[in-house]
Amino acid sequence: MQDIELQDVNKFKDSLPEADKVKVTKSKPICSPLKCFLISSIILVSIIIILVFIVIIVFFAAGAYTYDSVFLSDRAHTTCPRFYTQSNPITGFTTSYVNCKNYSNVNFNEWNLPPSTSVETINFMSRDSKWIERGGGNITATLILQNNVTVDQNSKFVILIHGIRTCRRKYEVLAPAMMLWWAGYNTLLLDLRNCGDSDVDTRNPIASFGYKEHLDVFGALDYLINRFNYLNNTNNFHLFGASMGGATALISFALEPKFKSLYVDSAACNVKRTVLSNVQSVVGAAMAEFMWGGMQAMALTRSDYGFMPFPLDPLNLVSTTNLTNRPMFFEQAIGDLTVPRFNFDDCVAAAKQSGALIDTYLIDLIPPGQTPASGCNSHVETILYDKKSYEKRLTSFFNKYS
Repeated sequence: MQDIELQDVNKFKDSLPEADKVKVTKSKPICSPLKCFLISSIILVSIIIILVFIVIIVFFAAGAYTYDSVFLSDRAHTTCPRFYTQSNPITGFTTSYVNCKNYSNVNFNEWNLPPSTSVETINFMSRDSKWIERGGGNITATLILQNNVTVDQNSKFVILIHGIRTCRRKYEVLAPAMMLWWAGYNTLLLDLRNCGDSDVDTRNPIASFGYKEHLDVFGALDYLINRFNYLNNTNNFHLFGASMGGATALISFALEPKFKSLYVDSAACNVKRTVLSNVQSVVGAAMAEFMWGGMQAMALTRSDYGFMPFPLDPLNLVSTTNLTNRPMFFEQAIGDLTVPRFNFDDCVAAAKQSGALIDTYLIDLIPPGQTPASGCNSHVETILYDKKSYEKRLTSFFNKYS
C-alpha cells in the first residue's frame, strides 16, 4: 500500500512544470576559510581603530573643555559685566548679581565713603619682565587714600586681591576696602592680569593661582614705594585676598617680607586638590581621572606655565618659608563647595609649621539639618552672612599688627 502511495507522489512530482519543482543545490562558500578570517580581522581592526580614535577625540575635547572651564581667564570670560562699573566706594553697590538668594540684595551703604574721598584709577607695570617684553604688563587699580592726611612713613596700606575671573569692583574686595578705609587704612584694589581693566596676556590667558599673578601684586608695591618714597624703609603694607586672590596673597606674603600681615578669605591654598575636587563634583571621581589626563595634555598648548602644581604653589611656599612671628588670618566657611574646607586645614597647619602667628575664623553658614539655598555655595559668603562681625574681625586683626 505504501509503495503505491509513493509511486503516486512520484508521478505527481514528475507531472509538475519545471518551474514549480524545488531545486536543491549545494551552496558554494562565499570565501575560503583563510579569506573569511582575513576579512573579519580587517573589519574588527577597523572598528577598534575607529573606537580608539573616538576615545582620543573625547579625551582631548573633554580635557580642553575642563581646562578652559577651570583656568581660562580673559576679558571674554571674566565675570565683571558692565554693571560692575556702577560699583563704587562712594555711591555704594549691592550684591544683586550674587546667585545665592539669601544674599542677592545685600548692600554696604553704611560704609559708603564721603564724596570728598580721594578715589583714583591708577596704572602701573607688573613686575613680570617677560610679559612686559611681549608688549603687555599694564595693571589697572583703584587707590583710595585717607582724606586730609599726608602719606608718610606712618601711613598704612592694604593691597586687596580679587578671586578668579572677577575684578576689583566685586564685593569680596570692594566691601573690605571700604571697611578698612573707615578704620584708617589707605587701600589699593588691583585688577589682576587677564581680568577687569588690566592687560590680557594673550600668550597665557589663564589663571595660575598666584604663580604669575603675585608679580602684579609686587607691581602694586613698587608703585606705592615709587610714589611715596618714604614708604621704602617701612613695612606698613598689608595684604588681603579672597578665593584665588587668597592664593596669590599667600605667595606674595611668603616671598616679600615687606608685607607685615595677611588676611585671606576662602583662600585656595591646596590648588591641585581644590581643582580636582571641583571637577569630581561635576563629573564624578572616575570620569574626573579621565579628564585630568586630558587637562594635563591641554596645558601644554594653552600657556607657558605647565600644569599643577605650578612652580610657585601657595601650600608649598607656606610650608617651606620661614614665617616666624608673621601674622596671618584665615577665614573660611565649613561648607564651602568651591574652595573646600581642607584648604583651611592644610594652610593653617602649614603656616603653624612655619612659625607664623595664626588667627582663624571657621563657621558653618548652613543651619544643622538644612540644605543650602538655591545658588548658595558658602564661598566668600561670610561677609554677606554678617557684615558687622566681618568688619570687626578684619579691622581688629590689622589694627593688632599695624
